[in-house]
Amino acid sequence: MPRPRFFRLPDDKRRRILETAALELAARGFRGASLNRIISTAGISKGAAYYYFDDKADLFAAVMRHGWQALAPPRPFDLGALTRKTFWTDLEAAYRGLLARVQQAPWLTAIGKLAYGPLPSTEATDVMAAEFARARGWLRAIVERGQALGTIRRDVPADLLMATVAGAFEAADRWMVEASTSMSHDEMDRLALVLFAMMRQVVAPPGAARLRAAPRRAVRTRRRR
Repeated sequence: MPRPRFFRLPDDKRRRILETAALELAARGFRGASLNRIISTAGISKGAAYYYFDDKADLFAAVMRHGWQALAPPRPFDLGALTRKTFWTDLEAAYRGLLARVQQAPWLTAIGKLAYGPLPSTEATDVMAAEFARARGWLRAIVERGQALGTIRRDVPADLLMATVAGAFEAADRWMVEASTSMSHDEMDRLALVLFAMMRQVVAPPGAARLRAAPRRAVRTRRRR
C-alpha cells in the first residue's frame, strides 16, 4: 500500500507515476524494470520515490489497483434498470465504453500483461484475487439478471454458464493482450465485438432466433517484424 504522502500528491502527478510504472513493468518485467527509470520519466526525485512506496513490489500493487479503477465505467451500471428489450444493447454499449477507455489509454494494455504474468508479492496477488473475484461477481449478476428477464438461457445452472463465459473471455483476453502489438486498434475492437456476439449466441435461450455476428471481412493480423 502506498504511503500517505503519495495520496496527498495532485491527482495528475499520481496518475503520471503509476502509468509510467505500468509501461515500464510491462515492457521489461518486474525484475528488469528500473525504479530509477520510472521516477526519472515520471519527473520525480529518487529520494521522493521512497517517501511514496516501500519498494518496487509496493509500486507494482499500486499500479494494478490504479489499472482496475481506470477500467471501471465513469458512472455505476445499473443492472436492475435493464429490461428484456435493452439488456443486450445496454451491455454492448458498456462493453464498447470499456474498449474505448483502453484505446484512449495505451498503458491499460500494459495492465493486462501484468495481470496475466507472474506476480511479485503477496500484496499484488491479493489485489488481483480481489479484482478477479469482483469481476466474477459482476458477471454472475449479469447472468442472473438475464435469466430473470428471459434473455439468457435457464436450462443451464447459472454457475456453469458463468464459468463457461468467464473462461472464454479470459482466454480471449489473454490472447488479445499478447496480440496487441501486432494488431491495429480497429482490428482489436472488431475482434472484441465479434467475441461479445459469440458469447451472446452461446447464452441465448434455446430456440432463440440466430444472431448475426459474422464479420464483413476477415481480420488480417500483421506479422511482427
